Amino acid sequence: MHHTCYHEVVMQNWKKKIRKSIADALGLESPDLAPAPARYELWKAARTKSDGNMTSSSAALISQRIFTRPQKQPIHDTVIHEDDDMAEAEDDPLSKLTTRLPRYMDTIVVDQGRSSMFRFVEPQTIQPSGNTLENRQHYLQTWMNESKRDVYLVSYIDGSHWQLMVIIPKQCKIIWFCSLHRKMKNDLRIMLQGVISKSRGQLVQILYPKVCNQQLDSWECGFYVMCWIKTIIRAVITDDWNERFKSTSPIPEDTIRQIRQEWTTYLLQRWS
Repeated sequence: MHHTCYHEVVMQNWKKKIRKSIADALGLESPDLAPAPARYELWKAARTKSDGNMTSSSAALISQRIFTRPQKQPIHDTVIHEDDDMAEAEDDPLSKLTTRLPRYMDTIVVDQGRSSMFRFVEPQTIQPSGNTLENRQHYLQTWMNESKRDVYLVSYIDGSHWQLMVIIPKQCKIIWFCSLHRKMKNDLRIMLQGVISKSRGQLVQILYPKVCNQQLDSWECGFYVMCWIKTIIRAVITDDWNERFKSTSPIPEDTIRQIRQEWTTYLLQRWS
């Protein structure tokens, strides 16, 4: 009972701190007027130092889960199960993956000298959950107008399944990759049409590579997305998609293992 009470007190303290910072940012008179923090904000706060970096223990735990977690545990749900004060605030998959994936991928873009051509879109900004259609479209429109890149790589999570969009505004094209070979959903297509058609004045063409790698297990989709992104950047693929992606074979285990190792190393270096 005492342990439960302690958890509740810690949770309340975190909520007060976050509410106060939100109130200050919005110029509200009282923290009570600020919206309640989302669970992922609590999760991040518990694992972040004052300088904005993750604590080394948190980075180590997350990277350990990425690299050694049971294969049936999907990448979108890399949850830390240790008994700590924030245990109940760890149920938001986006808090754990999407805020770090673009930053990791950015290192590949920079390493390959492709930063003037490729840019990433933060996945959580275009998710239907927690965002209005107008907000999603406004973010995407503003981001593209200001960054002015040729190719935008967008990881998208549908429920618990990761997919990849390659948006090429100047060509009014979107190339869609899904390791389960599913088509793009209608509401997402309409949202994207509203952004790209508006800026280019023509309908968007959505291309589905005739074949792309098909995953074997339920947990692999996120690593497939990362593998495709790396391939696109390193080979500077901007057209001839059907010629470049024509294998339905699963991505080799060695390739998946290498990506997991690279991401683990990155996390430990960046957030230790």
